[in-house]
Amino acid sequence: MLLAREIFSIVATATIVRVVRGAKSNRHQILLVRVAHRTVRHVFETSSTLLFLKPLPSDHTR
Repeated sequence: MLLAREIFSIVATATIVRVVRGAKSNRHQILLVRVAHRTVRHVFETSSTLLFLKPLPSDHTR
């Protein structure tokens, strides 16, 4: 469980960083980080068991 949580945390952090780089202003960055953090936490809480059932998507497929 700890490994899955760490992997998910790394993926979530990378996603938040990518979103923040696309922001136009500091206020926009703060808003996006709040929304992304809330979304990431919600997704992790609802699908933490699914992390064991399916592999995480990688950026190499895009």
